[in-house]
Amino acid sequence: MTRTVQESPLVRRLVAPNPSPMTGPGTNTYLIMHSGRCTVVDPGPDDPAHIDAILETAQADHAQIDLILVTHSHRDHYPGAVLLQDRTGALLGGHPSIPRVNYPIAHGEEIFLPGCVGEAIFTPGHASDHFCFLLKDDGSLLSGDLILGQGTVVVSPPDGDMDDYLASLRSLSPYGIQRIFPGHFDRVDDPAAKIEEYLQHRLDREHQILDEIAEGALTIPAIVERVYRGLNERLTRAAAASVQAHLISLERRGVVKCDATVDPARYTLT
Repeated sequence: MTRTVQESPLVRRLVAPNPSPMTGPGTNTYLIMHSGRCTVVDPGPDDPAHIDAILETAQADHAQIDLILVTHSHRDHYPGAVLLQDRTGALLGGHPSIPRVNYPIAHGEEIFLPGCVGEAIFTPGHASDHFCFLLKDDGSLLSGDLILGQGTVVVSPPDGDMDDYLASLRSLSPYGIQRIFPGHFDRVDDPAAKIEEYLQHRLDREHQILDEIAEGALTIPAIVERVYRGLNERLTRAAAASVQAHLISLERRGVVKCDATVDPARYTLT
């Protein structure tokens, strides 16, 4: 059964039934409803039962779904948008590169949502097509996978980029964010502390990687084994992707160099 949480007078959260080590309890779908209108943000995976739950929730409030927004095109956030668009005929808003989007959005664009005004904030890094949506009336940020309610975000090259990700986190400071409705796990009520925690975590991880290279761990598998001791095996690929993203950033800055002529590639300090 889909779990529903009333996050604010306008915003309701439905948790898709796709729990996993990567998605936590499941993907958060948000319904913004007021005066018979409904906007759905991140309808989630390709799961007809979850789409039925979204439709039933809107119908119970006598609200018509006329807009669907997607934060990014990953398979735990976007495919449900196609199913929901087919069922409702609603506009699908998101990055212009995402298939089926017929309401392409741009950074800084205002979006007139049910009962409030939203602003699209382009936040690449986790994904190259990632947007967050700020509800300007009360400072709530629908953060997709830029920020989670628990744990940290995977940055997986080539579509993910660590430098872009850190820049996106830092770009949020001028917006006066009061709370975060994340793509996974529960809401965040101290957004400034969470953003600082995320930035510090990435700095600490970078230092760990450099320390391990200095100690002789010269490949991504060797670095992962030392940095992520006791890691769930199902998360090994995700950890390797994030290490790779850090190494790409460090190589750009001339801190490490990569010998890609061997397999696996070897990294050394410059």
